[in-house]
Order: sequence, then C-alpha cells, then structure tokens
Amino acid sequence: MYLLIPVLLSIVVALARGKDLTRFALGGRFRAPWLVIFILVYRLVLYLQPVSDWAIQSGLAPYLNPVPYVLLLLFISLNRRLKPVSGPLMVIGLGTFLNLVVMVANGGFVPVPLEALRHTTPPEMIARMQQGIPDCHSILMDESSRLTFLADNFYIPRPFPFPAAFSVGDSIIGVGAFWLFQVVFPPKR
Repeated sequence: MYLLIPVLLSIVVALARGKDLTRFALGGRFRAPWLVIFILVYRLVLYLQPVSDWAIQSGLAPYLNPVPYVLLLLFISLNRRLKPVSGPLMVIGLGTFLNLVVMVANGGFVPVPLEALRHTTPPEMIARMQQGIPDCHSILMDESSRLTFLADNFYIPRPFPFPAAFSVGDSIIGVGAFWLFQVVFPPKR
C-alpha cells in the first residue's frame, strides 16, 4: 500500500504536465507483461488472511515471500533495454533487489522495528509478532535481525488510510514508479 502515494502523486504530476493517461506510450512492447499481473495477484492472494495464516502454519511463507521479488527482477531483466522505461525499471530493480536481499538474509521475512509496528499494525498482530509468530511478510526486528538498515524502518502512521512500514528499497521502488508513470504516458495531442 505504500506505493499508492508515489503512484497517485505521479498521476497528479502527469496530469499537471499535460500527459494523456488514456494512452500508453509504449504500445504494448513490454516483454512478458503477464508477469506484472501475476505478481500483483500473487501478492494480493498471499495477503488474504486465510492464505497468509496457511502460509505461516505450513512453514511455506519464507519460501513464498521472495517469489514476487524474483519475478519482478525477471520482468525488469527482460525489459531493461526498452526505451524510455529502462531508467525507471533499473531504479525499481535496485529497490526490489535491496528488499529481496534483506528478506533472504532474514529467513524469508522483512524485519520491522517495534516502533514502526506500533504506528501501523493492529495490537493483536503486534502481540503475535512479540510471541515470535510472523505475519505473512514481516517479523519483529530483534538483535538477531540482519541488514537492519534495509528493513522496514520507516512508517506512514495512522490516521493515514493505509498505515504502512517501509524500507529504503521500498522508497527507491517508489521513486522508480513515479518516474515510470512520467515516461509511459505521452503528451496530449
């Protein structure tokens, strides 16, 4: 949900710059665009409470969590030379890679400090995480957490409609997403 901010801001800026949001400047030249749709559906399904509970209880969550990051890096690799989106895709790829690194270094989960959780997460979920039970994507940061400078150290607190913890990698992805929206839509005719 953290990406809503740069995407919405980018749409506002694109409109202010006279971009035509009804036309796509690339004309369908992306290779394997279905990967992006699959990633979005995969993430949505994985975050559904029954699915995330199953993933945690079955022990599969640490293996399922990195999948969308790997697939997004594959999509970026396939489209890295596509002008004019090669720059934004590389920025998104850097952020995605950083997120994947911290996730793999921490057993398939992203550490989140307690302070960020207090501002973004329901108390019952925090209590579960304090007992060592991760949510589908995150674990409570502690002294065993690795690469904590890449973890979800920042947060957008309530009363924002979608409070969220986010990382340096997420911020880089947001910058890349903002840039991408500026280049994929052509000027109005």
